Amino acid sequence: MQPTIDVDAFLILEQRTPEVGDIVHVKTEDMNYAHRLVEKEGERIVTKGDNCESVEVADVSGVSGVVVFHAPFRSFLAVVVGIVIVEASLAIFWSYRSVTMVLRRVPSPGL
Repeated sequence: MQPTIDVDAFLILEQRTPEVGDIVHVKTEDMNYAHRLVEKEGERIVTKGDNCESVEVADVSGVSGVVVFHAPFRSFLAVVVGIVIVEASLAIFWSYRSVTMVLRRVPSPGL
């Protein structure tokens, strides 16, 4: 589906009946791909990549879903790593703050 969708893109799918013009994710025994739906013929669909001359024919049952969002995997990974870093930083900060507050309240052992 290049240039519309990168090869290793992160896809979010919606479970609904696909219509002509939708980008669908299809999983068959041999392949796993996302192409634009160009024709429906009963229980069979015809799909074609935006930058491809040939078409693929598959069963409607092979459609995993309709693509509603896509992002390059690197971008998705960068966002996830960023969120993990922020969450870990907050956890460390609040843990440190909680421990220091508790230690301030504990009386020193007398000699």
